[in-house]
Amino acid sequence: MYMADTKLGNGDSSETDKLLLKDSNKDQAQQRSEITIIKQGKKNNKNCIVIIIVLIVVFIILSAIAISLLVSSYSNRSGLDTFSSNLELGDSNSGLQSATSLITIDNGAYLFTISLLNPKQELMAYVYSSSTRPLLSSKFQLQEIRIPFLEGDGRFNYNYYPGDEGIYLNPGSSINYTLDVIYNGDSNDSSLCPYRLFLFNDIYNYNTFRNRETFKSVDVTPCTPLKGELKNLQFIIKDSSTYYVGIEIDTDYLITSNVTVTGYNYDTSQMSRPSNCDKPLSFISPSCNFSLCSSFYCDRTSDTYLAVEVTAQADLMYSYQVSDITGKSGLAEFTIGCFLFVAIGVIIIVIGAVAIYFLHQKRARMKSMA
Repeated sequence: MYMADTKLGNGDSSETDKLLLKDSNKDQAQQRSEITIIKQGKKNNKNCIVIIIVLIVVFIILSAIAISLLVSSYSNRSGLDTFSSNLELGDSNSGLQSATSLITIDNGAYLFTISLLNPKQELMAYVYSSSTRPLLSSKFQLQEIRIPFLEGDGRFNYNYYPGDEGIYLNPGSSINYTLDVIYNGDSNDSSLCPYRLFLFNDIYNYNTFRNRETFKSVDVTPCTPLKGELKNLQFIIKDSSTYYVGIEIDTDYLITSNVTVTGYNYDTSQMSRPSNCDKPLSFISPSCNFSLCSSFYCDRTSDTYLAVEVTAQADLMYSYQVSDITGKSGLAEFTIGCFLFVAIGVIIIVIGAVAIYFLHQKRARMKSMA
């Protein structure tokens, strides 16, 4: 009886050991499975993080490119939304000879406005436009005049018109002097610089010259020692402006001159009258404006040239506004920039989707481990 009980006890112990071993193996398998899940989760986490980092880097790069393209498409303009300037055209004798001036309009301009600041009965201003630069082919010659003898030492006006009246001239024009110089001093004391002529394109420096103050001229004749013959001197005009001439004469010199002027005006015969500015500006209608393209996009490939012709001395103001985008390159940059911003939006959506997927997977793993 005792032996039987012993055998039975040994059998129960063996079964228990088997059950314990089975449970232990099951726990180990579960642990290995959990470890595998954790490792796989960490690997997935790393992959998700790498994907998000890559997408963020791409997002930053595309954003920088898109912004630079959009900025570039706008910076193709002249740099100003509106450009304005004053124009002094003609002189007090323009009634005898009409004067013209040229205005160059930026190829991105879409609205041009011009106005008379001093409308008066005898003044009329005509506006002409062209896509090509007009020629200075309309030549005129002013009658020769004689300036009476002036005696040094001093600074004097030496203008074509009497007194301190300037003359309006365009590039290529010239003021020509034939001087007769007489020296009344001791021949041994003659000056190395008996006289000089100065050209000014503003009244301020001309007046400071006359007042023996510091001045700045746009041109000056060289010093020429006296040799007894007539002197031919000439100023060639480089820019459209009103010009004044002064002369500085040394002591004991007397000078008289004959003066002629050769001028050029812009040829308007091949130019057209723009819409809304086809009638001359006058006392009744002192301003006009016209459109060149749209305010958002302007595809003109070249500048526009405007010639303004006046029948009397005139002060004008003109302005033009610049389109937001100019030229085909500007439009291309703007389009690519917009496309990149759309791509950036898609990337943001993808980043969000990846992040949501990552959170969902993390929660699923946590539930499976619970």
